[in-house]
Amino acid sequence: MRLFILAIVLCSVLSPHACIAEDGGAKDSFAAGSVWMGDMRLAREDSRTGQAALTVAERNGETFKGALVVKGPGGRVFTFEVTGTAPTKAAGAVICETPKEGLQQLKLRGKLSNGVTILGVVGTSPFGDKGAAAIVLKQKL
Repeated sequence: MRLFILAIVLCSVLSPHACIAEDGGAKDSFAAGSVWMGDMRLAREDSRTGQAALTVAERNGETFKGALVVKGPGGRVFTFEVTGTAPTKAAGAVICETPKEGLQQLKLRGKLSNGVTILGVVGTSPFGDKGAAAIVLKQKL
């Protein structure tokens, strides 16, 4: 059950992300179709790790919709629908979450800077257990 909760927390990494131009240039870092991949680390004594990928499906201004796929330390894969906001250029706050289903929900908060998105994730499992993780994502080019 803890693995499930941790995976949920890690998955809240925000769905849609893309590359960011460091000079504040024209490219939208979270454009539709962009893919971000990276690692996650559970906030536990054993600090187990896994992988995460965020794909942006829709983009409208600073808002986005996408999917977060997380492979937990035990190898189980979880897919989460996410919605949130992210800067259209260069750097800034990234905020996203999964829909709330009963007690279950993931919330991701972080920052995009120098082409890297670092997210803190907190979540609640369907059973009410709480967990946390950190996710570091880079755009897949």
